[in-house]
Amino acid sequence: MGHRHWRTWRRFSGADITAVVDTDSQAALWAQEQGIAFFRDTAELVGRVDAAVIATPAARHVSSALPLLDAGIHCLVEKPIAIELADGERLVASAARHGALLAIGHSERFNPGVQRAREATACALERIEV
Repeated sequence: MGHRHWRTWRRFSGADITAVVDTDSQAALWAQEQGIAFFRDTAELVGRVDAAVIATPAARHVSSALPLLDAGIHCLVEKPIAIELADGERLVASAARHGALLAIGHSERFNPGVQRAREATACALERIEV
């Protein structure tokens, strides 16, 4: 998912992709090929970035985003925001407390295939008598 975000964000003027965080050594090689700084922990981004995209497995969303939000760094977190409700609430509270924007990625709702499926489902439901 991170590569998908990278391809999209690099098309926007005014958005500079300056770092990649991953635990995978292959990601380090990829980042080096792109001329992007590489780190193994999101806490290392504090003081280096204004915003971050958290595109890790869902179980790591909280541990990845919380240090950034606590530092006032804006975060786009892929869905789900967290596995447990209390963890999601921690992220929301941290963002509010530190003035950081917390957005949740729901990109699939803009996927043309998903939109067509939704429309087809709505049409089918209209034909069903209750």
